[in-house]
Amino acid sequence: MPSEPIAATLLVIDALERLGVPYLIGGSLASAVHGVARATLDADVVTDLQPEHAAFSTSPPPAPQRGVPRSPFGTSPDSPD
Repeated sequence: MPSEPIAATLLVIDALERLGVPYLIGGSLASAVHGVARATLDADVVTDLQPEHAAFSTSPPPAPQRGVPRSPFGTSPDSPD
């Protein structure tokens, strides 16, 4: 199971991709992917949200595809309750 910062970032990415929202990821998570280790593990997410993306708030999104929680406060779909 990925670490909490990675799992949270994957959760955000899943939602953005389902909505078709363009995004960029920066921060120490992105630098670590490119081989530059930093003392912190955070992700900065920059999005291009548009009015048409607001439909997400009126209906639940499809289940995540990467096995990460739907909510940062939920449990992983493949973990026992």
